[in-house]
Amino acid sequence: MTNSLLVVVASCLLPLTLTSYVSAQTVTSIYSFHGRENGSDPVSGLISDSSGNLYGLTFSGGGSTNCLFGSSCGTVYELSYSDGTYTESVIHSFTGGPEDGASPQGPSLSFGPDGDLYGTTYGGGFESCLGGCGTVYRLIPSNGTPNGTPNGTWTEEVLYRFTGGDDGALPFGGVIFDKQGNLYGTASAGGANLAGTVFELQPTSTGFTETTVYTFGGGNYGLASPGGTLVQDADGNFYGEAQDGGTHYGGGIFKLEPSASGFTERPLYAFCALANCADGATPYGGLFLQRGRLYGMANSGGDRNCYGEDAFCGLVFELTPTASGLWQESVLHTFTGGADGAVPFDGPVLDDLGDLYGTTYFGGAYGVGNVFRLAPGPNGWTEQVLYSFHGGARGQAPSASVLVSGTSLFTTAEGEGIYGDGGVIEISK
Repeated sequence: MTNSLLVVVASCLLPLTLTSYVSAQTVTSIYSFHGRENGSDPVSGLISDSSGNLYGLTFSGGGSTNCLFGSSCGTVYELSYSDGTYTESVIHSFTGGPEDGASPQGPSLSFGPDGDLYGTTYGGGFESCLGGCGTVYRLIPSNGTPNGTPNGTWTEEVLYRFTGGDDGALPFGGVIFDKQGNLYGTASAGGANLAGTVFELQPTSTGFTETTVYTFGGGNYGLASPGGTLVQDADGNFYGEAQDGGTHYGGGIFKLEPSASGFTERPLYAFCALANCADGATPYGGLFLQRGRLYGMANSGGDRNCYGEDAFCGLVFELTPTASGLWQESVLHTFTGGADGAVPFDGPVLDDLGDLYGTTYFGGAYGVGNVFRLAPGPNGWTEQVLYSFHGGARGQAPSASVLVSGTSLFTTAEGEGIYGDGGVIEISK
């Protein structure tokens, strides 16, 4: 595997009993990557434009082999939709080195208010970090808007190169915009305490000015290693997650409140507050904010006997605000490592009906991941496995969440596929 994030789940690679499962949904393989210039290892989720075109990232592949140890540097790709079929085109091939980014990871693409695509790369840029400290970039379509330009020309502009100093390093979440057009995101490392940062990029007449708005790791129980993309509420507060640190050293959820002098950080929840981390540990992939509540997934914690072994497989959680300022956690589903799945790598999404969707990297009927739905009810949340990956043409090991679009779900799988380099699938809801 080329995805460096997978190191954290090495302890979950344990034997499991396979159970049969027949999906009631229609599953279609809409694209298989085949390496080199085409891209490989699609580790991020997808976004779509108003014409139904899909956009995503590959961790490796592309036309350059100038990255760490002679490896390829990754791509941004478009799947343009026409008459029921999708055609792939690489709209940017990263080259690494000091001038460009490399190795995009996590949910790292978004459309800006100007119609441009924005994202981050984990590597590339200034080489004070091994393989580069990462970048923030945008892609500008040839006619000023992505809609109606399938396979069109895009121009990349690197907006910021991290130095690995107080500004941070190694981002693997995307960026979001406030009402003034400023960009915000997280860097998982670097900063004054070497525990990551939250950064702001403010547009100016000559480019973008970077400001570190929060530094992690302060105090005895400071959070560390933020990941995923921030979310913002109507009052301008940001919410995010950190994989490490916290009161119980299981990571936590934080809030950044704006003020005239900057931002104030408020810890909302610290994981591993319960025995054996039954409330989860290592929150991963980002949060979903709906009706004043936060939804997310923990990569670890949960059932200590997952797979019937001394291992953790993660869970899905909901956080609800309380009068004390801290938030109350509810565990919506604890993964067992069986047909229900194990080890989620990205955050959940909710549709308009309040159903929650996500993927797991392991577990499922064949042990190589699944796509699931959690539906709320009077007796709690009920999980339904929509699709169990089984390798081959439709791939395996999804590390991205799902895109909900109408009556379809779209996701990526970084393993297997027709050519062994991963693929994109569509699932009916």
